[in-house]
Amino acid sequence: MTWQSDYSRDYEVKNHMECQNRSDKYIWSPHDAYFYKGLSELIVDIDRLIYLSLEKIRKDFVLSISIRILYLNL
Repeated sequence: MTWQSDYSRDYEVKNHMECQNRSDKYIWSPHDAYFYKGLSELIVDIDRLIYLSLEKIRKDFVLSISIRILYLNL
């Protein structure tokens, strides 16, 4: 075993202990697979909402320009 692996192991133990000490402050453990899955799904949902909102704004903008052009040509 090298000093690097000892250091890595000590860091993991220390990190784990810190997470346990702070676990009462979080809904999920930071090492929980369901937490990561839920977080990633939430990020994807937010990304879709932003894309759909931008797409709607673009369509509304194009529609308003088209309507103005029609009225100008009358």
